[in-house]
Amino acid sequence: MEVRSVERDLALSPLGDFLTEEYDYRRPYRGEVRKGVILSIEPDKIIVDIGAKREGIVPHRDLERLGKKAVSEMEVGDEVSVYILEPQAPDGSVIVSLHQARLEKDWLRAQKLFEKGELWEGQITGYNRGGLIVPFGEIRGFLPISHIENLPRRLTHDQRMAEL
Repeated sequence: MEVRSVERDLALSPLGDFLTEEYDYRRPYRGEVRKGVILSIEPDKIIVDIGAKREGIVPHRDLERLGKKAVSEMEVGDEVSVYILEPQAPDGSVIVSLHQARLEKDWLRAQKLFEKGELWEGQITGYNRGGLIVPFGEIRGFLPISHIENLPRRLTHDQRMAEL
């Protein structure tokens, strides 16, 4: 009678292939940005397959931040980036954010421009008492008054607001 090793048996069986494949499941962690696929779109949430044991839930408050136009452009089956907010919510779900993922993407883009020393020009959309508001993708950029050229320094508050 021939004695075979367990390793040899596993090497010859389809189960052996499965067991020796690299296990690539990674638990989601807070702050991670993952790719996912939209499984369903409901009025109060979007469900996204994020490659975890549970689907990612995009809550209603995040949909409000995105805006109706952005949500209406999404469809089941679309690949999206999501930011992991809560890897293990009390009900066991994974809470994710589409809005935060978009912010993260814009921050990375801004960092690359900064590292390369490149200039970026944007459209001023507003102002406040401290300076100008300039959107950069989903990020609300701010240009302080002290960085604005040709703005007289000894203006009253009302004069400064009129100049801005």
